[in-house]
Amino acid sequence: MDAAVANLAGNDYEVLVAELDEGAETILVGYVCFGPTPMTRHTWDLYWIVSDPARRTARAGSALLDALVALLGQRGGRVLRIETSSTEVYGSAQRFYARNNVIEAGRIPDFYEDGDALLVLYKVIEPPPAVAALA
Repeated sequence: MDAAVANLAGNDYEVLVAELDEGAETILVGYVCFGPTPMTRHTWDLYWIVSDPARRTARAGSALLDALVALLGQRGGRVLRIETSSTEVYGSAQRFYARNNVIEAGRIPDFYEDGDALLVLYKVIEPPPAVAALA
C-alpha cells in the first residue's frame, strides 16, 4: 500500500481504501491494491485485498471488490486476475472469492511447495451500462 500511495516511478500499483467515520475518528476498514497486467489490453491484477477481521461481517471486502470492478469497468477493463494458494491457510480467501463470483481458471500443482498449488482466478468485468443520449 505504501508503494502505491508513494506513486514511485515505474510503479503501477493503485489502492482503493474503505474507511468508516465513527464520530471524530476515521477508521481504516480495508483496502484493495491492484494494477494493470503487463502486456495485456484490458486485464488487471488484484494484488491484495485486506479487511479488518473485526469488520468482515459488514462485507467490507465484498464492497471493495465491487468498487474495484466498477472502477475498472469504467476504464475499459474486461478481466480481473487473482492468484492465491490452495492451502487451507488461504481457505477464507478462497471462500470469499467463490461468494463473489470469482472463477477458478486453473491451478499449478506444487507451485509454492509440495502440496500447495497456485490457484489462478478471474472475474469478468462487465462494461458500464450505456447512458442514453438526450435528443
